[in-house]
Amino acid sequence: MTAGFVYPVAKAAFESLMFDMPLPMAATVDFGVDTVEHYAALQRAVRGGVTVEQLSAALGDGPALTELVKDHYPSEVVFVTSYDLM
Repeated sequence: MTAGFVYPVAKAAFESLMFDMPLPMAATVDFGVDTVEHYAALQRAVRGGVTVEQLSAALGDGPALTELVKDHYPSEVVFVTSYDLM
């Protein structure tokens, strides 16, 4: 992966979070958004400074998503994606 690469699903998720729209189904699965609390924590982090590149880099990685959210917004939400279980 080259620097600055952004997965299309990450771009769609970023835009949805910024504009307060529902996440596309693929983004819901890939980012482990299982509850309203997951959505809210991710949205607050994105609106608080997480970039689309950072979001893309954490795609499918529950621990990375959890840390990314905690770095930008204090939250007790833990992200687990389908990829973490493989």
